[in-house]
Amino acid sequence: MLLVSCGFVLDGREVFPGPWALWPVGGVLLVLAAGTTRAPGSADRLLHLAPFRFLGDISYAWYLWHWPLLIYLLHVTGMQTADLRLAVAVLVGSVLLAWASTRLVEDPVHHLLGGRPLLTLGGTAGVLALSAVVAAGALGHLEAQERAHLTAASRPSADHPGAAVLGPGWDGPLPDVPPVPDLSVVGKDLPDVYDLEGCVRTHRDTPESARPGLCPLGPEDATRTVLVTGGSHVAQWMPALRLVAEQEDWQLVFAEKDGCQFLPRPGPGSQDPEQTESCYAYNENLWPIIEDLAPDYLFTIGTTSRPLDGEATPEGFVTQWRRLDELGIGVLAVRDSTRLQETVPECLERTGFDAHACGQPRTERLLATSPLLDVADLPDNVLPIDLTDRICRPDWCRAVEGNVIVYRDTSHVTATYMRTLAPFLRDALEEAAPSLF
Repeated sequence: MLLVSCGFVLDGREVFPGPWALWPVGGVLLVLAAGTTRAPGSADRLLHLAPFRFLGDISYAWYLWHWPLLIYLLHVTGMQTADLRLAVAVLVGSVLLAWASTRLVEDPVHHLLGGRPLLTLGGTAGVLALSAVVAAGALGHLEAQERAHLTAASRPSADHPGAAVLGPGWDGPLPDVPPVPDLSVVGKDLPDVYDLEGCVRTHRDTPESARPGLCPLGPEDATRTVLVTGGSHVAQWMPALRLVAEQEDWQLVFAEKDGCQFLPRPGPGSQDPEQTESCYAYNENLWPIIEDLAPDYLFTIGTTSRPLDGEATPEGFVTQWRRLDELGIGVLAVRDSTRLQETVPECLERTGFDAHACGQPRTERLLATSPLLDVADLPDNVLPIDLTDRICRPDWCRAVEGNVIVYRDTSHVTATYMRTLAPFLRDALEEAAPSLF
């Protein structure tokens, strides 16, 4: 029972290594202690069945193969975590590789060396080590290619104006060049704050993830400080926001827990989006930090574009903003980006880069005007910011604009496109909050 339940109950990435490893290890020890009983329904009787003997024979090779295969497939697909299809592919693929390496490498080496265990183990380990070196070299080459593609996309380019082609001021024509970032890496085109140690807490509902980690970015003696928090749809603005902050010598303080919007615990009858317990705890734990930091402004989303409910300004947002108003902290409330029906990179690959077909009508998930503007009791400290016209056309949100891919999945804007939004974000911020400039 301990062995079977381990993968369903424990999150290995969060609790291993650590004392929770005693759960599966204890299960193995109990099986060994039970010995051979041959009793009906016993573990040893089950393990004597042919399928389990087969898995036992290849178990060590299976252990060696499953991890590099998982990492390789995540790398190739651009996925952050394995879904059911990828998990099945890793399971089946690693079993086949384990069977093949056992039959073609381990067993022949064992026979060649006359069945001497130590020599067999050494020979097998040598072959597997050589295979690991070759696999590591291949992965290293792929990673180098990815870095090159992302670096190329990060450089300003007249051929890739992005958001500049939308709205007034663009006189074209648009050059006929491949869009950036390259389709093979667009799913990994995230803000670089995700690479900084301790900046982003996991979306998983664990006690550790409820403890905010602050990432100060910019000069410590800055005269203006902006706190950035409210989930991944806020974090996606960091590439543009950092460019503006660097120009104006602000300090940005970044605090992020994936999937966690800046909402309080809902009261009875609340229509606010439901969040995890660790998310509510994270936001509660953030308040003492906010009071101590005393930023000039909080940069966060002012609306949510929910897949089923459409666009709205949750009442919980307004509750949090009132509390900030009491502390004398302004709120830069940016309108949320829309959510699409299909993952954009997959759609672009399927349709041959049909930017229109991989988008959707602007009002499918967004209202004609921002619902934030219709909040009757909006606190005076809230400054609405809306850059939808630089992401979507008047009637359609396309997947590619200005030779830059707009979305890296179904709703998050690519870091490359965000950087092209920087001058327009600066204009919007200067108009909304002139005291920052």
